[in-house]
Amino acid sequence: MRIIREKLGLEETPTAVQARLGGAKGLWFVDPAADRYSEDVSIAVTPSQRKFDPHDSDADEDTMDWARLTLFVLHYSKEPSPTSLNLQFIPILARQKVPFEIFRELLEQHLEEDLAQLLSVARDRISLRLWLSNHGVMSDRQIYGDIPQQSSGTPQSNEEQISMLLDARFEPLKCGFLMEKLNMIVMQQCNDILDGLRIRVPSSTIVFCIADPTGTLEEGEISLQFSKGFLDTTIQTRLDCIEGDVLVARNPAHLPTDIRRVRLPGLVISL
Repeated sequence: MRIIREKLGLEETPTAVQARLGGAKGLWFVDPAADRYSEDVSIAVTPSQRKFDPHDSDADEDTMDWARLTLFVLHYSKEPSPTSLNLQFIPILARQKVPFEIFRELLEQHLEEDLAQLLSVARDRISLRLWLSNHGVMSDRQIYGDIPQQSSGTPQSNEEQISMLLDARFEPLKCGFLMEKLNMIVMQQCNDILDGLRIRVPSSTIVFCIADPTGTLEEGEISLQFSKGFLDTTIQTRLDCIEGDVLVARNPAHLPTDIRRVRLPGLVISL
């Protein structure tokens, strides 16, 4: 894992990676019993990870294929952040008797938070420019390698038009045309959230899940520990270890059995 950190230029050593190695693919994690300071390199492959048997030629250094002996990392463990409900989760939760009022409250909270943030940054030219960069203003540049323009030379997208005006030192609250374009972005973002029903849930996140390698947990129990803490927005406090009942779900989810209620006993398993 330290080699992966060096190769990928990460600030911290990941605890787990989703990867492929020869004929095997799946999730690899740090052995809880391993010496964290050892310089030995060891990768264990379980039978369920192996999709086809190793090639005989790979046993010989003269005939081995480097590609089949290279760990290709797809994803690595990261600091968790809040995620969203989507069109797959909502019908399943509704079928499991989650009140519609809950979804409405979460959706209203999502829209209010985004609008409040935008209104806050709209008072300052530099802050608004940063907000645009963090909310997709660069998407056209990445797709087309340039800024699509109208015949007049004006950028086509509202985001790029606002960006052009901000770079020309127009102040948001003093430029009616700029505020008109900003209002269009707000309406479009609200429509995107409503159409896609991607409702942000503050007390949620996406993490790698593995079977308990230590045999500590009981049936229906999980352990979830955060290296930097997880912000509970209801009390504005960071928690290192969560306790109590939580919902866990496959992603993507298709069946009612893909979402289950489990319990966090507050046990600490070091991975």
